[in-house]
Amino acid sequence: MPSASSQIVAQRRPCIGVVGGMGAIATCYVVETILRRSGGQTDHTYPRTLVDFNSTVPSRTEAILGHGESPAAVVSQSLQTLADAGATVLGIACNTVHHFLPSMTIPSGAVFVNIVETALSEVTHRWENSRIGLLQSPGAARVCFWSEALSTCPQVDVVTATPEQQLAVNEAIERVKAGRPVAADLVREVAKQIQQMEVDAVLVGCTELSMAFENKLPVPSIDTTDLFAKELIRVWHQQQQTPEP
Repeated sequence: MPSASSQIVAQRRPCIGVVGGMGAIATCYVVETILRRSGGQTDHTYPRTLVDFNSTVPSRTEAILGHGESPAAVVSQSLQTLADAGATVLGIACNTVHHFLPSMTIPSGAVFVNIVETALSEVTHRWENSRIGLLQSPGAARVCFWSEALSTCPQVDVVTATPEQQLAVNEAIERVKAGRPVAADLVREVAKQIQQMEVDAVLVGCTELSMAFENKLPVPSIDTTDLFAKELIRVWHQQQQTPEP
């Protein structure tokens, strides 16, 4: 049986914690992306990863529309649960819920990776003076979440979907949430919409959409899920290299 001191040391080892369940299927894709980005080759070289598939998180879209309660308190509790379990780097596997981030409590003692900040950093460093299209959830579209976030990037022209175009995007999200395949004709329809936008790149700002359109878009994609995974892994590696106090 391990001693109390060895258990404390084990708890201090770098560990990734992800709040998921928004939605559940996409969370699996996010975790898979984290592991693929880790560079692991054997069981013991992958990062220890804790996931809270919290199906009790209130609907982000309903909260944005004023028809439901804010998810901030439930997500805050999940973050604390993961930190208490040993997570040293935390993230939330949902773009839209970051709209409520100002109302959340981030546990002290753990690094929080903000999926929005990682995307904005990528845009600032690689896509200056570009036209960027948006693929996002209906809730994010309703509050212009990504449009406002990207307004802080220098000389970026943001192109959003029309209400009619957003319907096809919403259908893709719903199919992923339900565990159903995204039909080829739906993929072609969204790809056609992107071509009509005449953009240099598309920011894929929803985990379900990252899963649905991986390697299927006609222009380069700024995939927030992939950027999120890479940043979690970067911090995890950094923590591994930092001597314990």
